Amino acid sequence: MNIFIPNLPTRFDRSTNRRVPSIDINPAADWGKLIHLTDPETSINSKSLQSAAYDASINLAFNFENGDAILCVGDIALVGIVIAQVRLSGAPIRLLRWDRYDKKYELVEVKV
Repeated sequence: MNIFIPNLPTRFDRSTNRRVPSIDINPAADWGKLIHLTDPETSINSKSLQSAAYDASINLAFNFENGDAILCVGDIALVGIVIAQVRLSGAPIRLLRWDRYDKKYELVEVKV
């Protein structure tokens, strides 16, 4: 199974002068191969959202298969766009979401 990441949340690290992940998504790899739909080092803002949405849609269209899932992290608008793209493709909407009580990712299939 592929796990598609719409947008990895990052923060700027002054010691390295780079953007670094602000969350640990490694536990999601227990579910499958992690695939970034946008550049993990790029911060998404209102000006870059359209470009990021285009990149994510193109990457998703060529790689998404039934049984794959979306990791629900990052810019909420971009997550919504990716979910809509999967819905339009007719594939089942499967989401990996963090369960803060059990401290692990859980797979949820959304029926619409």
